[in-house]
Amino acid sequence: MHLKTKRRVNKNGTVVEYLQIVESYRSSEGKPKHRVILSLGRKDDPKSKEKLSCLTHKLANIAGIKDLVDPQIDVSLEWSKVIGPNLVIRKLWNDLNLNSILAGKYHEHVLMMVVNRVCDPRSKLSCMRWKDTVYEPLWNDIQLHELYHALDWLMKKKERIEYEMFWKIRDVFNQDVDLMLFDTTSVSYFGEGEHAPELLKFGHSKDKRSDLKQLMIGLLMTKGGIPVAHEVFPGNQIDLKSFPLVVAKARDKFGLKRVVWVCDRGMISKDNIDMLEGLKQEYIIGVRMRQMESGFRAALLDDHHLGYNKLSSNLFVKEREINGRRYIVCYNPTQAKEDAINREHFKEIIQRKVVEKTDKSWIVKNGYKKYLKLREDIIESVDFDRLEKEKIYDGKWILLTNTKLKYSEVARYYKSLCQIENAFRELKSTLDVKPIYHWTEKRIRGHIFVCFLALVLELGLQNKLEKVSYSELVDDLKQVGVSLIKVKGVETIKRTRIPEEARYAFEQLKLSLPETNL
Repeated sequence: MHLKTKRRVNKNGTVVEYLQIVESYRSSEGKPKHRVILSLGRKDDPKSKEKLSCLTHKLANIAGIKDLVDPQIDVSLEWSKVIGPNLVIRKLWNDLNLNSILAGKYHEHVLMMVVNRVCDPRSKLSCMRWKDTVYEPLWNDIQLHELYHALDWLMKKKERIEYEMFWKIRDVFNQDVDLMLFDTTSVSYFGEGEHAPELLKFGHSKDKRSDLKQLMIGLLMTKGGIPVAHEVFPGNQIDLKSFPLVVAKARDKFGLKRVVWVCDRGMISKDNIDMLEGLKQEYIIGVRMRQMESGFRAALLDDHHLGYNKLSSNLFVKEREINGRRYIVCYNPTQAKEDAINREHFKEIIQRKVVEKTDKSWIVKNGYKKYLKLREDIIESVDFDRLEKEKIYDGKWILLTNTKLKYSEVARYYKSLCQIENAFRELKSTLDVKPIYHWTEKRIRGHIFVCFLALVLELGLQNKLEKVSYSELVDDLKQVGVSLIKVKGVETIKRTRIPEEARYAFEQLKLSLPETNL
């Protein structure tokens, strides 16, 4: 016997299907035929489906089958949660020994906030709602007020955490710590900041938000692009003041004997250079060309690209020693062409402003005054000679170093600063370090520390999995989830399939795949 669907075409062309249970037999002539045992009615009639379901269960009972399941009646999906990202981040967390370094009452609270920063950065209140979408039984009982206490608890351990992380980062991510990158950035604060007056100040905003108070973050990174330490400074502190503090602290905290400090132009000052040399530290520092004495600048730049050595199609380098100091002049012909085009565009803009603008505040605000000829605050004309002299800078930058490294290595190491700039972009966008709404200075610093830990793990994961796109990897990890399925009242937690990129991450991190049934 078997179930058969019989079709009938009506006069109007519509098709009606009927369900029948039929038996096969052969006629006296030996031809195969069907005999109807039971008619169940029209296929689209709900009563026919009920008859079929009832008959199926009765037959199953007669046959001794007790676990026959009707998907529409006996099976329900209770919930689905994500598991992939927290498994991978926890593995890196353990590899860096943070499970031991941060052992204590709020260990899981900090890890939860870090995973949230990596996957779906939110406020602490929203983080609690996010927690309910993630499968991690250890986080089930975490309360909102405990997250704020965890920030205070975390800050008490900052120095020890960074010290122990430093050496683990070197080993886990195979990082060379003989060369360190340092830079700072500003982070805007959304609020009055009256509860952290010593930290939140108005200052030069790298976010172009001069209307907001801010703080400064200094980031110390390996040349491989992994952060090892951070410092938070008042919002009105300039880079020149923060740099000596970080140098001295890194030397004392990590016991670094030989380090080459690679810093951007904002760090250069006679006092900073004297400080580094007094500490017998090596450095590669960008020079602000426009602030150099004109004769000195001409000695370095006024030679029409003569004496350069070609390192690549877009990088020519020459070396000069002046007054006992070693300078490396770099030239990028592609960038030079772009600078020339931008300068011509700037000429057009400033000419138009001279004609159209009646409010002269734009002169000072945008730094245009040096390109204009003024008489008693009246604009007479554009100083085209001054603009023409700017071409001496096209495609060039100057480095000052006291190292004995080859000029090619000096140029290459300075270009590695782009990694720290990328890290700042991650810190301020993907990890969403802002907006900051915490009130007290300790809470603000704790929030920044959580973001720093998340940045370490994110960049560390990228370091481990260079062959895959990081954004695609995170998307695939978010597809690794678990679901609670209830079958006839019996609950089972089942894992979803694991996408290819996510499977690769598990393999590279030597992380066992989660079981199909949890």
